[in-house]
Amino acid sequence: MPLYNDYNDAELAVLIASGDQLAFTVLVERYSSVIYGHLVSYLKNAQEAEDITQDIFVTLWKNRHQLPGVLNLSAYLFTATRNRASNAFRNKIRTLPEPPADTIESLLVTPADHLEYRELYNVLMSGIAKLPPRRRQVFTMSRITGLSYDEIAVSLGISRSTVKQHIIEAMHFLRRHLKSRMAMTTPVFFIFFFFC
Repeated sequence: MPLYNDYNDAELAVLIASGDQLAFTVLVERYSSVIYGHLVSYLKNAQEAEDITQDIFVTLWKNRHQLPGVLNLSAYLFTATRNRASNAFRNKIRTLPEPPADTIESLLVTPADHLEYRELYNVLMSGIAKLPPRRRQVFTMSRITGLSYDEIAVSLGISRSTVKQHIIEAMHFLRRHLKSRMAMTTPVFFIFFFFC
């Protein structure tokens, strides 16, 4: 029996592409805990992280015939992890329930206000989607997940100053994006809430 633990990722990819389940098991053991750890720190939900980790490997197995074309398997897996985590966040945002209507608020907020907020939200999300992948990931972890710069730096293996620079550049881009896309005056409190 070959000692697959001594094989590098490229060698395992070739074996997996040919349907070798033992090589696939070695790959899963090599990366599942790292992927799961990233997902838990990003999603803050162990069950969801476990489900996504499993689904990443199931998808990899189903598409194993494409593996010989993958130059860097670990980067491929971490890109898949990042994309699945981003999708999970988008789904969470889309499924957030509307806050209960407050009688005073309902007197103050008109349907036009709701429409403006929805438009602002859509423009903001389109701007976030246009950020470079790493910057978008850092911005989302900071502003949507609420992680500190230090937590993001540790999670992504980058320096705190790099995290700060990503946030600054993302905010500059999003401000320009909002200005160019919004005909209305953006409510100041929304800008401070999201960008400060």
